[in-house]
Amino acid sequence: MAILLAALSAVLFGTADYLGGKASRLAPAIAVTLAAEAAMFVGLVVTLLVLRDREGVAHHHLGR
Repeated sequence: MAILLAALSAVLFGTADYLGGKASRLAPAIAVTLAAEAAMFVGLVVTLLVLRDREGVAHHHLGR
């Protein structure tokens, strides 16, 4: 399972790096950075919404 997660992580990071490089040729760097941060924020919110019902995760990471 760890190898599968590591491979998935490598693919996602590589894809993000490639797409960020391509996007930076078409738009200013600050616009690309802000778009990437916005996408990351959406992913974080979705992850937190999925994990919110798991009491142990919320209590452990939020110090409650």
